[in-house]
Parts: sequence; structure tokens; C-alpha cells
Amino acid sequence: MIHWLRVVADATPLRENHEAHLSTQHAQTRQDPRIPSSHGHSGGPPGAVPSAGQGPLTSDRLNSSARPLKGGREFRSVRRGRSFRLPLLAIRKLPYRPRHGEPYRPCPLVGIVISKKTLARAVDRNRARRRLRAALAELSLPPCRAIVMPNKEAKAAPFSELKRQLEAALGPGSPR
Repeated sequence: MIHWLRVVADATPLRENHEAHLSTQHAQTRQDPRIPSSHGHSGGPPGAVPSAGQGPLTSDRLNSSARPLKGGREFRSVRRGRSFRLPLLAIRKLPYRPRHGEPYRPCPLVGIVISKKTLARAVDRNRARRRLRAALAELSLPPCRAIVMPNKEAKAAPFSELKRQLEAALGPGSPR
């Protein structure tokens, strides 16, 4: 515990040159001024629920079993896959193969690519990406590796239509 000395100034001057009489007193013990650690008091009202964490997209946030494609090598390998177009989307798709060194756990790996040529503003690209992720999260997809490239119309299309086209392209009865 740190004990601080507090200087208290007396309001009455002692001499003509306006010097003041200063006395020293020990300050009363105070609480530590540091911010509490994460396991301490949260600072909110009692019973408050913490906010959802931020961070990279994990498998449980995209779909219960789906994961995003990672790295240029995975995207390049899917480019060799079969491609087809729908009114709102262009799709490239390959059958599922685990990543190098991973055990065989069949799940969909989906990457979303939106170029600046398609949607010029970053706000629009991010919105389209979020809508596609939300639609993918509601679908139960078979194991595959796919790249989804939305058109300009996908940004303003109804969510049900976007979801229907994703189901047609990536769902169980989709073209392989």
C-alpha cells in the first residue's frame, strides 16, 4: 500500500511577501487508482449480459460445420473447379478434400469474393458479404469447396431469393 503525503495550504499569509504556511499531513488510505482486471468488477449494472465478441469468422459463426476458405492456395485450387452462373451469383465448386495435414472431416468450405469492379464502395461490398454469410448460415450444405461471387444485383435482391439461389448452387441437389 502506498501512503501519500498531502500538502495542505493555510489560507493566511505569514509575511508581507505573501508566503503561506504549509503543513504536511499523511493522506488517508485510498483505494488503488488502477482499473480492475478482466476478472474483476465489470463496471456494468448487476445482471448485465456481456456483448458478443468480435474477431475473425469462426466455424460456428458461418455454419455449424462450414468454414471459410483461407489463403491464396485454397482459392487457386477451387478456381480449377466447375463454374456456373445464376442471376445473382457466379459459383466455382469442387468436391470436398481436407486441407493438408487435417483429418478427414467433411464440411463445406466457402469463400466469398467481391471485386471493386462489381461493387465500387467498400460499404456495399461488406454489406453483400454479410448478407451472403447470413444466407449460408441458414442453409445445410453438403461437403464441398466453393467460391461465391455475387453480381451487382445481389446487393439489393430480396434475402429469400439470395438464399434460394445459394441453395440451388451449393445445396444437396446442386450440379457437381
